Order: sequence, then structure tokens, then C-alpha cells
Amino acid sequence: MTPNNIKEFRAGLSDALKAHGLSRRKLRPQVQPGWEVSSEGAIKPQYFPHEIRHPWGFNLTGVIAIELLELRSWLDANYPAADQGIFRSTFVGWHLGNDRDFDFLAATGEDVPIGEWVERVKVRLERIPTSLDELVQAYHLQSETIRGLASVSNQPAWDFLLDWLPKRHTSMPIPWPPGLVR
Repeated sequence: MTPNNIKEFRAGLSDALKAHGLSRRKLRPQVQPGWEVSSEGAIKPQYFPHEIRHPWGFNLTGVIAIELLELRSWLDANYPAADQGIFRSTFVGWHLGNDRDFDFLAATGEDVPIGEWVERVKVRLERIPTSLDELVQAYHLQSETIRGLASVSNQPAWDFLLDWLPKRHTSMPIPWPPGLVR
């Protein structure tokens, strides 16, 4: 694919995501739709793409995120959306611009290997554990399957999950992003 403008780039990305078996899904009303691989697990990995047109070419980046359905149900039952702090959109996310394996750049006039890029994102999503027990084990083992998602910047979310998990309840306050503490 050799796009001439951002609209063609976005359309090509959407077609490639669909062709690779990802589907667009909105998990919650206040969160933008993401792309996910079909999964019956308790964990929903999603990709939120960000397509960029630069003067020199095209760049694909975005966020890989995971949503924990059981934790989300508990949060929704106990807190209004405005009071869910760092969990307002998803459990944790990782911007692909920070990831050494996702340097998706193509110069103007060059073929954009969009299918290859999407395949790499899909493989990354498919490697994420699908159960809470497997996810916590991957976190403790610092597994490559959740690289970035278990970064230091996401530690407050993981600390909250580990406290919540045994009894599916916690008295720990919901973490807030720095500067937005309630």
C-alpha cells in the first residue's frame, strides 16, 4: 500500500486490521472503541491506533491496553465513572512509541507494510494472558508477554489489583494520575 494522504493511510489500516481478524469494539460508553482479537477470556487486550502524517511520510503508533472485566464490574458497582481514577478508561496501557519493536515509519512514496505492522500488533495482543491468574503470574515473572503494560508507570494499577484480587475487594484508595489526586 502506498498512501497519498492520511485518509488513505487510515482506510488501509482499518482494512488490514479487519483482514487480520481484529474487530472494532467499544468496551464502555465513555471510552473510544479499540481493536481486539477475539477472546473469551476475562482479559480484553485492545489496540488504540494513532495514525500520523508527517511531512516526510507516515507513522503508525498507538496504545496497547488491557481491560479486566471482573475488576471493571466491581469498579462500576462501587464507583461512578468520574471517581475511577487511573481506571477510567482501561486497567493499564502502553504507548507503542515507547516500544522498541514498534517503530512503524514509512517515507512518502514508499510502500507502507501495513499488513506486517498489523500482524506484529496482533501477535502482541495474542500473547497477553487471558485469565487473571495467568496475568498476575506474568506480572510477578516480569514476562515479555506484558512488557510495557507492567512498567513502573503502571505500578499503582498493579498494586491495586494485587490488593483487590484475593477477596475481590479492597479498602485501598483508587490511584489517580499525578496532579489529579482527589
